[in-house]
Amino acid sequence: MIFETQKLQNSHYKMLRDLGLLIYNRKDQKGGLNESELHDLLRIVSVEEMEKEYGKAYERGFEEGVTGE
Repeated sequence: MIFETQKLQNSHYKMLRDLGLLIYNRKDQKGGLNESELHDLLRIVSVEEMEKEYGKAYERGFEEGVTGE
């Protein structure tokens, strides 16, 4: 679990980094998510946030395709 959490924290996508940090900084490592943690998780992976990330990736890929860089 530690390795997977570190992979999330080292991602170049902010959404995955935030998710890794939330998992790593858990207050109760033995139980499920508390209400605050659940709200944080839902905010990070909400449809709106995912659409923003997909849009950024699309724009980056489009720019690379146009400029060749």
